[in-house]
Amino acid sequence: RIWFNPELKSVNFIVPGLIAILMMLIAATLTSLTVIREKERGSFEQLISTPAKPLELMLGKLMPYVIIGCVDVILVTLAGLLWFKVPFKGNIFTFSLFTLLFIFCAMGQGLFMSSIAKNQTVAVIATVFSTILPSMLLSGFVFPIDSMPWIIRILTYIVPAKYFLTALRSIFLKEGAGLAILYREAIFLFVFGTIFLFLAAKKFKKKLE
Repeated sequence: RIWFNPELKSVNFIVPGLIAILMMLIAATLTSLTVIREKERGSFEQLISTPAKPLELMLGKLMPYVIIGCVDVILVTLAGLLWFKVPFKGNIFTFSLFTLLFIFCAMGQGLFMSSIAKNQTVAVIATVFSTILPSMLLSGFVFPIDSMPWIIRILTYIVPAKYFLTALRSIFLKEGAGLAILYREAIFLFVFGTIFLFLAAKKFKKKLE
């Protein structure tokens, strides 16, 4: 007996994964250009002269992209539900919570890359190699994690997309999948997002000095 996908439809397995990959691509790439663009345009001095603290500046940089990310998630999810007929057996609250956590995490990574890069080209390349490629290859989207060598499986634990992908597939395909089941994934995403945001603020503070 096949659990949760008895008809063996690959679209039910792929579409939730595509949401995670697309969100990592959009969120991390957009925010990877925020701080470095200010430097190249010459407006960085005006930015650091404000009384706002580094962490407040980082949060201010993230908020517009969080809204854009949420709109993108809604569009992609509607396409999956209405066009590809993917079932949605979880609840909206859990889905929204994990979406915000993952956007927070992905944008924190992009913001950190933007704070340490020398120019926009370096920021984009670094973001692709540190976020998008691991999200595709090490999250379980392309290759099952159980079939990977043990040393590669260890590396998957530091890939935030792995936890979001697990949560998405559970929310879409498993009846009653909520925080009681997916709390570990939520904790990991929150921790990763917090670490990246504080690293970006720390690096930004060093630039101020």
